[in-house]
Amino acid sequence: MMTEITAPSRQHEKYDRLIATAKKQPPLATAVAYPCDETSLKGALEAGEEGLIKPILVGPQDKIKSVAEAFSLDLGGIEIIDVPHSQAAADATWYQSAWAWLQAYMKPVRPSFCESRFRSRCEFRPSPHRPFR
Repeated sequence: MMTEITAPSRQHEKYDRLIATAKKQPPLATAVAYPCDETSLKGALEAGEEGLIKPILVGPQDKIKSVAEAFSLDLGGIEIIDVPHSQAAADATWYQSAWAWLQAYMKPVRPSFCESRFRSRCEFRPSPHRPFR
């Protein structure tokens, strides 16, 4: 006789509290480096729709637009800063973080691997040039 084993449901209470707290704040102007795959682009747009960030997409404009079109994602009202490749996007997000209006940036942990299996690993950091609220 086999007994059925059920896994306990995962709780996301801490994550839910973090999101709820973040939604009470104005969205952070956030440069998103090289959102040139469905996961990266969709994540940035969803965070924008939730009011967590005001995404500024940094990467090859044509590639970002083709990914958006391929996955039916709406780029209406989203600023895109056109740069030629992934390393330029990572560099641009860092340099732009010095601008007064930019409050945070998101970039791949290992920018040289943007086209590889590591592309979904990202880091989110407040701008080093502005105090994080």
